[in-house]
Amino acid sequence: GDIKHAARDLSQLIHTYSTTAASGTSYPGDIVGLNLASAIALLGRIHFESKDFDHAAELCQEVLHLRCSVLGKCHIDTAAASYNLALVLAETGRMEFIQESISLLKISLHLFISHRHAFQSSAVQTSNIIQVLLTLGGLCGNPGILLQIILSKNKLAFT
Repeated sequence: GDIKHAARDLSQLIHTYSTTAASGTSYPGDIVGLNLASAIALLGRIHFESKDFDHAAELCQEVLHLRCSVLGKCHIDTAAASYNLALVLAETGRMEFIQESISLLKISLHLFISHRHAFQSSAVQTSNIIQVLLTLGGLCGNPGILLQIILSKNKLAFT
């Protein structure tokens, strides 16, 4: 009941933002695009939690596209969108999505590593990097060894 109601409300909000963005009246800094991406991401999370992975994947793809368009491919929020899409694709359980999921995880990992000192909360960044590595390792079949290899190659210092 409540989740379906929330999904309906979010869908209406997304429609409103989409209409505003399409009319060309977006605000400076593409605030409408970022708000749209956030609303779509939340709706994607609802579908993910409801195990509707196909619909969640479509929404995550849209979020990634919006964030790339507004923020660029190298922004930390784009990395998070890439990671979320990778998780959803992996959860579909379909082999045709595993390679794409791994590619997206590698992109996320690279961006999280490159931004690790740019933010005040290095603990959050470290957590993001470790989570990506564990997910990537799980898809490759050996999380522990993959974590060691990547950490040694990138000479990461988590302090």
